[in-house]
Amino acid sequence: MADLKWIGGTSSDSTNVNNWIDLSTGSAPSSVGAGDVLNFGDASIRDCELNQTSLGIIITDFPFVADGRKLVFTQGTLQVVHVNLAHGQIIKFTQSSTTVTFAGTHGTAAPYHDHPLILNGNVTYDTGGNAKTTVTFIMKNGNSSAAHLTDGELPNVTLDGKFTWDAPHEDVTAARDPDATFSESNCCKLTITSSATFDNSPITYSFTSTQKHVRVTGQGSSSGQHFACAAAICDFSNAKLTIDAKNSQQMPCTNDVTNFGTSTDFIALLEDVVVGNDAGNGNKNIIPEGLTLECASLEIQSGSYLYGGGTNLQTSAKSHIHVIEKPTIRGTWNFEETTDGIYSSIGGVSSASIHTLKSDTVHILGKLTVDGLIDPTGLELTPVGSNPGGTTANTLWLNSGDSNKLYHGSSEVSGGSSSLDFCHWDDIDAEITVSNVGSNELIDNWTYSSGSTAIRDAMSSGVWTCTSALAGTYLVISKIQFGSGTLSETGGVNYKLQNLNYHNAGGGTPSSGTLHNFARHMNSDFYSGYCIETQFMLTIANTDTFGVYGKIATSSGTGNYKIKNPGNGSTSLTMIKIA
Repeated sequence: MADLKWIGGTSSDSTNVNNWIDLSTGSAPSSVGAGDVLNFGDASIRDCELNQTSLGIIITDFPFVADGRKLVFTQGTLQVVHVNLAHGQIIKFTQSSTTVTFAGTHGTAAPYHDHPLILNGNVTYDTGGNAKTTVTFIMKNGNSSAAHLTDGELPNVTLDGKFTWDAPHEDVTAARDPDATFSESNCCKLTITSSATFDNSPITYSFTSTQKHVRVTGQGSSSGQHFACAAAICDFSNAKLTIDAKNSQQMPCTNDVTNFGTSTDFIALLEDVVVGNDAGNGNKNIIPEGLTLECASLEIQSGSYLYGGGTNLQTSAKSHIHVIEKPTIRGTWNFEETTDGIYSSIGGVSSASIHTLKSDTVHILGKLTVDGLIDPTGLELTPVGSNPGGTTANTLWLNSGDSNKLYHGSSEVSGGSSSLDFCHWDDIDAEITVSNVGSNELIDNWTYSSGSTAIRDAMSSGVWTCTSALAGTYLVISKIQFGSGTLSETGGVNYKLQNLNYHNAGGGTPSSGTLHNFARHMNSDFYSGYCIETQFMLTIANTDTFGVYGKIATSSGTGNYKIKNPGNGSTSLTMIKIA
């Protein structure tokens, strides 16, 4: 890789080696290739016409801009590794359609910091060339870490690979010219490919200073989606997304596999959503009939419309909006509030809100697939005539053809005259004082209440050790109530309450094994009196051990807390052997 400096001594042709100086030798290089770093700074006497179809790293500096020099893209297709443009840089595109592919091999450390493209301020699309609406930047990312999309005025953008909306590295933000017009990624079109993924951190910073803002204007689009996502998950959960109104644009709604996602899957994770106005008054974005737009906040700018309920407001299914904050409506919509935070389109046929991520009730018409753990306080099954599961042996179901008895796979586990072995510990002998915030505390003093004495006798000092006679599959229900100690309850402090169930195959201390199941709840301001319950299946073999642990982690503060013994099953353990 050579470090080359543009002089333009003989012409504006980037392929002419006499227009370059190799900074390591002070003379012209032997070639200009895809592995080189191309520097555009002082001493240049001409614009540069990029005539190659594959280049390495392009960096322009202020002296090049101050001299009024341009970067001229002459090829219809061009691949680059990284581009860093100074504030005020003029770029020109000579082809009627230009595609610049960022190869995905950009640096992850300084000065690139996971940015395939960095705009340090405003760029000017030269009026002597073709408009930015004719240009597409394809942003690939072949690195394991997530890439960032630069702020600034962008053409059509395609994301392909792993990306993030987290705040960029401070080196990148510090280099940005304070006079820049755009403190957002301002795209004509934004297309997210089916192979794109997102790696976003929770919002923990100031919205006003560092929340990523992505705006999609639809400039140059007369029809179709100017915001499009073919990935199964569209994650803007820590960003602000503005989609300017154009009459054919659908809003990203979970389960809208017609306009987004794969043919079977689409989930939209949205935080702050704005229906913008770039194309002028009277344009609308659409929430498809029967679907739900879910977000934390919603704004409709003056002159724009948000429309739901399909093309026939008499017969189409209602559209829905679930939003945490009160919407800001400066434009127009055709929705009415049906309950706090839930809005439905006016007119049309009532429809279930197909999917919600932020409501207490979720109605999913298809199959629910969960990669992590499910932590219910109750499970209600609808009787069916045959095993509904794809993996027969793993399904719990009620057999409508056998008096609605509970089946595990093909075997009955409950109903009729059959009985289940169980053991219930209804309390603990005395409350436990936990001295270390953030550490697991084994509940070691269970009080036996009823059930199998064999299961009871396998419990010793909080460790349940399986025997060959007791081996099998259990439905386990554990509950912990937390109580106050010297750990203060303080406004604004987060308390993470946890019920942890460990299984150690082969024996030994349970917590040295596998965290088999857990429940976790984040409380703000207090923790005392809160109960955490888990229900799960545990298959356990001879000599294996099992134990229940409580834990509180806190964002601030020290001191002890209690695991309570108030009775009434508030701290309790039930083990039901079902197979």
